[in-house]
Amino acid sequence: MQILEQIMLWAGLVLAWASGEAGRIFVAGGAGSLTRWLFSERRRIRDGAVQVITGSLLAHYMWPWTLAVMTVALPSLGGEPDSKVMAGFVSGLVGISAAKIALAMIEARAGGRDNGTP
Repeated sequence: MQILEQIMLWAGLVLAWASGEAGRIFVAGGAGSLTRWLFSERRRIRDGAVQVITGSLLAHYMWPWTLAVMTVALPSLGGEPDSKVMAGFVSGLVGISAAKIALAMIEARAGGRDNGTP
């Protein structure tokens, strides 16, 4: 019986966290990256799981920057109550591509130094 109580306690804690602001942004980032994965050419379950986790983490850290860019582009978003969550979704959606571009630039730069070029 104690195991069931522990499971219920942890489930309640997870639901309480997910209904808070940080949890909603985290979940929105995962949903954004899941959306991006669904529209990709090659869909493997392993890649989708990695993208959802990565998109959630990116949303957790990138939403303030994304919200700043969004409010400059669309000034009416500044006062919306769910604008942070929408910024989390966009961060998860776009963040995967931005991370791939950044990694490709870093690898190209590191590869150029190995060849003796400055």
